[in-house]
Amino acid sequence: MSKTALYRHYDANGVLLYIGIARSILQRTAQHEKNAAWAEEIARIDVEWHNSREAALQAEAVAITADRPFHNKSHNSQSPAACIVAKLGQKRIADTLGVGAAAVSVAVTRGKLPSAWLPIVRQMCAAEGIACPERAFGFKFPSPEHSDAPPPCASLKTAGSIQNDSPGTLHTCARFRRNEVLIWKQCVSQNLLIV
Repeated sequence: MSKTALYRHYDANGVLLYIGIARSILQRTAQHEKNAAWAEEIARIDVEWHNSREAALQAEAVAITADRPFHNKSHNSQSPAACIVAKLGQKRIADTLGVGAAAVSVAVTRGKLPSAWLPIVRQMCAAEGIACPERAFGFKFPSPEHSDAPPPCASLKTAGSIQNDSPGTLHTCARFRRNEVLIWKQCVSQNLLIV
């Protein structure tokens, strides 16, 4: 039998990001840093040692099921969208967004929150110290045949639908058509907010 560690990765706000097991925590954390986008958020690691790999695997399954870290896939049947709604509250989200509670319920059932909700839900999560991964939202991405097209945000800019205050400020795309859902992620990456 060889000792195996059960580790928990937390972000700077104390939000649980990931639970795993390893014989070498340093090597496993280095693997996360190389392969997982969320690894840059790691601010703290808690470790508990077990006498065998089997004991650590069992403890890991129990911990993931109980604590539901956002970035674990195994043993974590609740979607990130459902975790966010459970932690913030369905009514609170609905009231803040100005939508019906049924809309939030449908989003949880589908396993994804509408991408247009990202900025508000992200602010709510930040205020509560809750992780808000983008995978909790239903982004649509352009198909490969449209990859040569200019970024959709550029067409919105030329259409005069962006309020341009000063460099570094958050801009608002005032016009948003349903068939342009795919532009959301590109606009977010350019600090543009679609309303």
